[in-house]
Formats: sequence, structure tokens, C-alpha cells
Amino acid sequence: MKVIFLDIDGVLTTPATQFKYFAKESLDALNKILQETGAKIVISSTWRKYDSHCARIRSMFSKYGFPDNIIISSTPRHADGIRGKEILQWLKENPVDKYVVLDDESFDIKDYTDRLVKTDMHKGLTEKDADAAIRMLR
Repeated sequence: MKVIFLDIDGVLTTPATQFKYFAKESLDALNKILQETGAKIVISSTWRKYDSHCARIRSMFSKYGFPDNIIISSTPRHADGIRGKEILQWLKENPVDKYVVLDDESFDIKDYTDRLVKTDMHKGLTEKDADAAIRMLR
């Protein structure tokens, strides 16, 4: 199985969307990754901590036409809140063939920095980012 660890703010939302709505261009780029790789999504964003935000993610994905089963999980919550550790824990509990991390921040976890596609928070996920993710997932 191929997995995308997905952050939301700075990846699908930007200052232009007031970090509330998903940018169409970013959704297009995410869809390109999903279509070309068959990957599934694990939510690694802090949005996963709030039921209303999780409902918004699912609603926006549904409106965009993503399959209901595209999100398979979310990362566990560590007391220290370090996303890299949360991703590593998820990977230990759920072995995968390949994965990529889509995030606008980088983390001090060397175990997966080579799997990170770092987005520009002002642009969100771009087609160029999508192409890099696709290469990592092939």
C-alpha cells in the first residue's frame, strides 16, 4: 500500500483561503497524486484533533469527488505534539510499501526527511509538488 501523510494548513489551505477552505489548485494537485499512484491518505494535520475539522475534510473531499474510502486513518497523538514522531509511530504500527509526507513544515526527524514534499504555505500543494510526490511513490 502507498500512503500520503497529509497536512492541511499550508498544503490544501493557504492565507488566500483564510486557512478555512481548500484551494482548488491544491485539490487538483492532490487528485493527480491519487490518480497516478493509487495512494491512500493518512491525516497528519492538527485538524485531525477536532471533529468539526475532520467532518470538513471529508465534506470537502466528497464535494470534490474523492472516494469516501480515500482517507484510511490519522496519525496518533503524541504528548509532545511532534508530527514526525506521530508519523513514525503510525509507520511502525502500519507497514506500507511507499509513503510521502505533504507538509509546509519540516521536522527534526531524520528517518523520513527524504520522503517529505515541503510545500510553500502561501501557494499550497502545486503541480510541481505533486510531480515530486508521484516520483517518491513510484
